Amino acid sequence: DLRADYMEKRTMNRKEYDLKLLFEELEENPDDPRTYYYLAQTYNLLEKHEEAAEYFKKRAFHPVMGFEQEKVDALFEMTRIYNYKLNRGWEECEQYYNLVRQWDPERPEASYFLGIHYFLENDRKKAFEYLKKAFHIGYPIHRQYSLKPTLSYYYTPVNLAQLCYEYEDFLTGHQCYRDWE
Repeated sequence: DLRADYMEKRTMNRKEYDLKLLFEELEENPDDPRTYYYLAQTYNLLEKHEEAAEYFKKRAFHPVMGFEQEKVDALFEMTRIYNYKLNRGWEECEQYYNLVRQWDPERPEASYFLGIHYFLENDRKKAFEYLKKAFHIGYPIHRQYSLKPTLSYYYTPVNLAQLCYEYEDFLTGHQCYRDWE
């Protein structure tokens, strides 16, 4: 499909209308955590990062649990926005990535983003540990909600392989791979 400015503008206008409807829904039913999640996603598509982070946070810490994977994803997406769009301090981002790992230790994304942060900061040992963890978790087919397959199938192994050579720790990498299959 070809991209057309007209269609993109029409889609973005529709997102503004979606916000209106979502806020009406929120007013009618403030105890439904899903509405907060959809508000956050819509703001994120509109590239209104402050608002997206605010509603992802409201969803993540909503007193009603709702769908657990949605709650975990909301915390993860909030943290990525803090980290990459709003440039919040690393201590805060690290705290939230670790909370994502605590809430659902069977998802690899937070471990990957911790690892890649340390990789880029040249703290190779920390990067190695986090990337091994992400690699060991692999792609959790029982956790299909909003997964990022390229993190598991491409970026984690590519970055981890470099570190396996640096640390001459091929057995660990091989062992992780064998366990992952």
